[in-house]
Amino acid sequence: MTSLSRGKHVWRWLLVVLVFLGLGHGLLVGLSGLRRNAKRQQRLNVLNQLGLALTTFDAIYDRLPPAARLDESGKPLSSWRFQMCPYLESFMRDVDYDKPWDDPVNREIADYFAWIFRFFTSDDSPMRYHTNLMVVTGPGTPFDGQKECRLADLDPDTILVVEVADSGVHWMEPGDLSIDNLPASLVKGIDGNGFCVLFADRSAWFLDSGVSLEDLKKFLTIDGAKQYDRE
Repeated sequence: MTSLSRGKHVWRWLLVVLVFLGLGHGLLVGLSGLRRNAKRQQRLNVLNQLGLALTTFDAIYDRLPPAARLDESGKPLSSWRFQMCPYLESFMRDVDYDKPWDDPVNREIADYFAWIFRFFTSDDSPMRYHTNLMVVTGPGTPFDGQKECRLADLDPDTILVVEVADSGVHWMEPGDLSIDNLPASLVKGIDGNGFCVLFADRSAWFLDSGVSLEDLKKFLTIDGAKQYDRE
């Protein structure tokens, strides 16, 4: 075999290797995208379930739950997430809503419902109780803390719940976002490309990270959502 023939042979095999490497890379990228989309759909499904729970609560009490349950002195006892437990699935555990969220009688359910509010964290992680779902509080929001709000008062485009990457807040603990101090990282979400939200009509959407905080705020207040169209 001449040196020229050997050179052609080597280049031919090199081309084959490069083709297979390219196909392998494309396959890995494709699988990664599929996994990301599957996890995203799981999060949207959880929000749909939570939307049904909020609707049920509203139908029973003719109002949405407050962001935090307070005792007689005004001290926060527990979060709205904790208050949703009986409406998320068949609930036969002993809890006391008149006691703080971290009271021994209530802490027993910390693991039972953590999977709803915390996404994709191993059971031995110290973050396994940190919620990924929060409401937005403050003036003009459905959770402003000054007056009760009913679903019937809201435009369907009103955002009720937003997804956060890591709150540092136990899902049972009082603690949510303030409309006056929304973090810029909010729009990046868990996977860095966007975040999920729940609207007042129970529809769950994934919003691209290109959404600005100013545009987002328009749908976080009762009056703002009535003036703008999410489409």
